[in-house]
Amino acid sequence: MKELVVISGKGGTGKTSLVASFAALAGSAGSRQARSALRSDSGQAGSWQAGNAVLADCDVDAADLHLVLAPTVLRREEFRCGHEAIIRQKDCIGCGACLARCRFDAIRCVTKETCDPQREHAFVIDPTACEGCGVCVWSCPVKAIDFPERLCGEWYVSDTRHGPMVHARLIPGGENSGKLVSKVREAARTLAEERKADLILVDGPPGVGCAVIASITGASQVLVVTEPTLSGAHDMARVLQLTRHFKIPTAVCVNKWDLNAEMTARIESKASRVGAMPVGRVRYGRAVTTAQMQGLTVVETDAGPLGDDIRQVWENLSAVLPPTTRDTSNKGETKTMKIAIPLTDGKLCMHFGHCEQFALLEVDENAKKVTGKRMLTPPPHEPGVLPRWLHQEGATVIIAGGMGQRAQAIFAENAIKVVVGAPAEAPEQLVAQYLAGTLVSGANVCDH
Repeated sequence: MKELVVISGKGGTGKTSLVASFAALAGSAGSRQARSALRSDSGQAGSWQAGNAVLADCDVDAADLHLVLAPTVLRREEFRCGHEAIIRQKDCIGCGACLARCRFDAIRCVTKETCDPQREHAFVIDPTACEGCGVCVWSCPVKAIDFPERLCGEWYVSDTRHGPMVHARLIPGGENSGKLVSKVREAARTLAEERKADLILVDGPPGVGCAVIASITGASQVLVVTEPTLSGAHDMARVLQLTRHFKIPTAVCVNKWDLNAEMTARIESKASRVGAMPVGRVRYGRAVTTAQMQGLTVVETDAGPLGDDIRQVWENLSAVLPPTTRDTSNKGETKTMKIAIPLTDGKLCMHFGHCEQFALLEVDENAKKVTGKRMLTPPPHEPGVLPRWLHQEGATVIIAGGMGQRAQAIFAENAIKVVVGAPAEAPEQLVAQYLAGTLVSGANVCDH
């Protein structure tokens, strides 16, 4: 299947409005009236037929695709990441050890007086200030502080008039938006496989940070939506650097191009010089606001030339997307994964960052057997290096003994599934147990 990710480099370029119209043009669903509205003047419908697209809103920090597509939530899941400290007041002895060691000013004494152990007082933790480091948990002499996983948001599987959609909401101040983005994409891929969809259409986040990297990694095609301003050109250049780094085919669309035709030409020329393909321009018009007020996509309304611009961009994109190949009978189809395992003395290393080598085992998922094995010497251990290196080597799963929360989040951002708490056994044994569903994982031996 194909995965088209639409990003912008900066907010406010009209990215989500275009994605919503693409969802309609993909023909994934809709009433007869809506489908009729999607047809161009020539009477030709969009390039995709009904049921062929799954939508994913990966702008989890400020999701708004739902405002136009009005989804009906079918499934709701909590997203938990990291930890938060909670003092059990009935067990707290008021010694102040936690207050003395907290470097984030997250612990408060509820009285105005100094925290004298001989006085009546209590300590509480401000959840918005708590960084989840666990120092207070470690320092409490009576173990009166719980350390549960932190609720950071929710993700949903919904139905819309233009097909199924996976989307999410990160709680204000919630961490690891990149990990939540990876969860949304993973759920969208699973849904697309179940429905035999040909296309996953992703509304990515703005910027060039972790959430954007998690959105585009492994995508078939990226579309950068920009605007004819100096800031638009600057941020487009930054995001094109990112897509070149990950070797992802990239196209560019200039929205509101007629506000500055000269800048539009410069942007398209610059994009072409670095290997990105201009696929069209969309003019400025109030039809966008009118459609939003009606809760519709632009191409579902009588948008005139502006709607035609969007249809043309979609047609151009459809032409450059790589072809979909699927054996509908599933005969002879081989689905592979690569599992990375950190090793010391030939067995799993309990601290992956200090291992001597990585075993990278290629697995036939259908036959549930190992088809290849490579031994790799890792680069020097620095924050974020190993996840990116393993992603470049094609790893999709890592089995580890222990791994910190931050490292797990970076692996997720690089589309690598993490299994922690595995025993110190040979890599072939661990993979066989993982494939059979019998791998027994214990405690995560790393808590930093």
